[in-house]
Amino acid sequence: MKTAIKLCILGWVCLSVMLALCAAAARAEGDGFLGEGDRFGLRGPQYVYGDNERVKIAVNVWGEVERPGSYLVPDDTDLVTLLSLAGGPTPMANLKTVKIARFSCASPQTQSIDLQEMIDSPAGPPPGLFPGDTISVAKRSSTSWGSVLRTVYELALAAGTVALLVDRID
Repeated sequence: MKTAIKLCILGWVCLSVMLALCAAAARAEGDGFLGEGDRFGLRGPQYVYGDNERVKIAVNVWGEVERPGSYLVPDDTDLVTLLSLAGGPTPMANLKTVKIARFSCASPQTQSIDLQEMIDSPAGPPPGLFPGDTISVAKRSSTSWGSVLRTVYELALAAGTVALLVDRID
């Protein structure tokens, strides 16, 4: 009976370690950007009349901003203004690879923008937006010590729990 319990605990440990490693790998890779437009059920361009008959467009902000989500903004809103409305970038945002996915045209298009360079040395106005645009601010790819320590903590916690259970069984 004790052998069966020890095997169950060993199986639980292996599963916990595998899950912790998978979680660490997912955190290190970050989220993918976008797939096919139809896969997300996106519709074509939509215009809405707002206050004072001003035309507004619906756009989306994903990723490393303080308040990601869908926004209804005036049709002359640019990328920097939209990101500001979304609360600005988080400390982990990679402003060198901000992407605009445009699904409103015949074939979906993706444009990558180095927003950091645009802010540091402005050479012209920021890119404008179109209805249905999705802006994605990626996470920095460097592994932070916080994520490494979190993974080590999770593994130590799992090992400590197993050791405690094995000690109680004996």
